[in-house]
Amino acid sequence: TITIGSRTINKPISVKPELGQEFYVSSIASIGMALSDNWKNSDSQNEVFNRNLCHLTKEDAVAHTEALIKLMK
Repeated sequence: TITIGSRTINKPISVKPELGQEFYVSSIASIGMALSDNWKNSDSQNEVFNRNLCHLTKEDAVAHTEALIKLMK
């Protein structure tokens, strides 16, 4: 786990998904607070991975986004 502000969330993934594997990105700009995609090892996917925003479940990505939003208020 990691702590963002006063919230503890499951740590973003530290190993890149397998090609074709579904994953979720924490997104403060998305109404659903998470975006899903299948891993293609693209430049943009590697960028969000390197920013520690990738999770294997939607729930973990949403919790990450909620913690970031709360921290910004």
